[in-house]
Amino acid sequence: MQLFLDNYYVNNRVFHLHIAAQSLSAPFEMRAEMYQNLFDELGSGDPAEAHPLLFLRNYHTLQLPETIVPLTGSLFLLNTKIYQTFLSGNVFQGVGGLGFLELAMPAQMQKIFDGLKKSGMPIKDLIFWELHITLDQAHGESWFEEVQEILHTREDAQALMDGGMSLLDARARFYDDVWSVVQDMVEPQRLSA
Repeated sequence: MQLFLDNYYVNNRVFHLHIAAQSLSAPFEMRAEMYQNLFDELGSGDPAEAHPLLFLRNYHTLQLPETIVPLTGSLFLLNTKIYQTFLSGNVFQGVGGLGFLELAMPAQMQKIFDGLKKSGMPIKDLIFWELHITLDQAHGESWFEEVQEILHTREDAQALMDGGMSLLDARARFYDDVWSVVQDMVEPQRLSA
């Protein structure tokens, strides 16, 4: 759990900055949704409820690390988000990346929430996950509606798809990397038993 949470935090703590960066080049029709998403991420007017701070409640049960040595998959996911939202030069890649994540996150959040709950973590420490099950569903639905207003060409649609699939692949690589390290930690214990 510690390995997973530490590496998840590598990306989570700056997710709001990706939204902010993407909003600078997003078509005007999408900016209201992006600003709503950013407002939600920053606690809906209550800085103490900002999502990076809500995530830290996971560490009420586990030890808050002094430093995190990120796994390759964590850095790959972070770099992919930076590329899509800051550097790609194609707004549709970033919009696609963030939008696909929002659409995919509710199911992922539910599984993570259920797993952490089964591990014995108190519900009050899991608010970040529980909140995103419903919040990301609303963001994903709004994103899907908004993106239909700005897609006008096949090239834009392809860039949107490329950005979305790129970030979903990076997210899968993150999960695979964490799982691989966990399996490597467990395997020596099995062999010695």
